[in-house]
Amino acid sequence: MKLITNVYQNFEVNDSSKIEVWTAILRETDVIEAKQNLMDHFRTNKFPPTPADIIRSDRKQSLSVYEVQRLETEQHMFELKEYQENEDVKPMPDYIKKQLRELRMKVISDES
Repeated sequence: MKLITNVYQNFEVNDSSKIEVWTAILRETDVIEAKQNLMDHFRTNKFPPTPADIIRSDRKQSLSVYEVQRLETEQHMFELKEYQENEDVKPMPDYIKKQLRELRMKVISDES
């Protein structure tokens, strides 16, 4: 609960009954998994977590297929951006662009 109060200033822990309730709810939760879920929550939410946010066993199970695909696409884009920033990447030569364009057109026509 100290972590939560350090991240969210509006989350107060001045009531012992609040601590008792949270302790009872989280008692059987794996500590490592709970910390990971809490850190994930910190990165993606601007409001304090509920015990359910900390307990959730696998975030991807609660996401729709489209959300998982969107997250995977975002991750891929971040990886590409990081690669371009860290490596000496040159612009794609025109002849390769042309070959890719032709290949895409062939794939589109084959699908039709």
